[in-house]
Amino acid sequence: MTLHTRAALAIVLLGIEALGLDPAHGQGSCPTFTEIRLSGDQPAGNRFATFPGGLVVRAIKLSTDTDGASTAYHPDNIGSTTLCNGLSMYRDGKCTRDDPACAVAVKQAQAVQWDPAKSPAFCPYGFVANSSKHVGNKPVWGAGLGNGPLPVQQRGDPAPGFFISVTAHPVSAPDGHGVEYADADRLPFLVMPSALIGKNGPTGYLNVGAIVRTRDNHKVYALVADENSSPSEVSVAAAQLIHDPSLKTSRPVTESELRGAGALPYPYYKSTKTGRITVSSSEEGPYLVFALSSRFGRAASYDPSKVDGLGKSAFSQFGGIEILTACAKEFFGPHQ
Repeated sequence: MTLHTRAALAIVLLGIEALGLDPAHGQGSCPTFTEIRLSGDQPAGNRFATFPGGLVVRAIKLSTDTDGASTAYHPDNIGSTTLCNGLSMYRDGKCTRDDPACAVAVKQAQAVQWDPAKSPAFCPYGFVANSSKHVGNKPVWGAGLGNGPLPVQQRGDPAPGFFISVTAHPVSAPDGHGVEYADADRLPFLVMPSALIGKNGPTGYLNVGAIVRTRDNHKVYALVADENSSPSEVSVAAAQLIHDPSLKTSRPVTESELRGAGALPYPYYKSTKTGRITVSSSEEGPYLVFALSSRFGRAASYDPSKVDGLGKSAFSQFGGIEILTACAKEFFGPHQ
């Protein structure tokens, strides 16, 4: 063996050991999994583990996130998400959740066409509201507070007339002007608790991840792009793609469908209780949800066309998503 060959082999072995893999069995061996507990109200039956290079969730089902979708919020409240899920009441210097009062206040705002001087005061957080006054990270708008009318999408945007829905981590827009948010209808993405994201967490925003339906190993690559309490939540696009292996791209819901014309794409449905359009959970699990650290690849934007390439590259460093899936199934037990 030449000196050059020995040096190259040493580099490979160091890389394998850094991942927590067994050098005796090559790059396709399993990393070391460590089961963890997450704070908050986690879905029953879900389990969580970290490994050198990321984390994995064994999820019984997947909840669906509509944040960032162009048709999520509308001034007429016909969006896929009710306005009171994207704002709270502003009272006595605080942002307060009060759903019955919120519904009444929304109707009052609609009656004055969302006039910023005449509308009740809200703390919007699900869509853009320009304001110099904030409570924590929430802007305060209405009752003369805020900087002008609530912005809506314009001609040329995906859904003109709808509010501009946001996600937790905006990035610079490709044209260099302003920012863009992850679009739940178009981008397969993962939602992670704040404790798992960033410098002290095993993953981070724009990092690569994947969802695997364990009964048939159908996989979807995704990005980490939003924040909530449970890591078993995925975007509408991810829910569509993991549900139907024949899909190559997601199918956004349209305004006309939200207003009652035409069949709704999965996982949208019309609630028999409220008559509103909403989204269902993905209940064909269990699922494995992986989110990797940034050293295996990180997206520069929320471009859906880049996700598969990034995913294949990132998981190839573990021998492929199939290897990591088999390892996780073995770790969590035989009932996958």
